[in-house]
Amino acid sequence: MKGLSRSNLMYMRAFANAWPAKVIVQEVLGQLPRVNEGA
Repeated sequence: MKGLSRSNLMYMRAFANAWPAKVIVQEVLGQLPRVNEGA
C-alpha cells in the first residue's frame, strides 16, 4: 500500500478532526434521491 507516509497520515488525521463524521454523513444523505415511502 502506498501513500501512507508520516506527513500524509498527519494530513488525514487533521482532516478527520476538522470534519466530524456526522457532518460528512449528513451531506452525503442530503445528496441521495428520496424514495417514495407510499409506493
